Amino acid sequence: VGSYMANPLFHDRSYDNYEWLTDMILDMDEFNPQLAARFVQPFMHHRLYDEGRSAEMVICLEKLQSKAKSKDLKEVVTSALTN
Repeated sequence: VGSYMANPLFHDRSYDNYEWLTDMILDMDEFNPQLAARFVQPFMHHRLYDEGRSAEMVICLEKLQSKAKSKDLKEVVTSALTN
């Protein structure tokens, strides 16, 4: 998964990758909060992308923020939304 997230195709809008990753992060948060927090990385620099991709990433970050159970994930997501 980490290699795929680093691939430019991850940001191809013909796939629902952002939603897929968001759901995966929320599942991961249940059993490995630190890994889940690391997987937020592709969303950390959402402001560097075009308006459409950035908006999609923000929606995913907001979903993560509202549904996160661990402190680790909440901290990283809050940082991504405020920076």
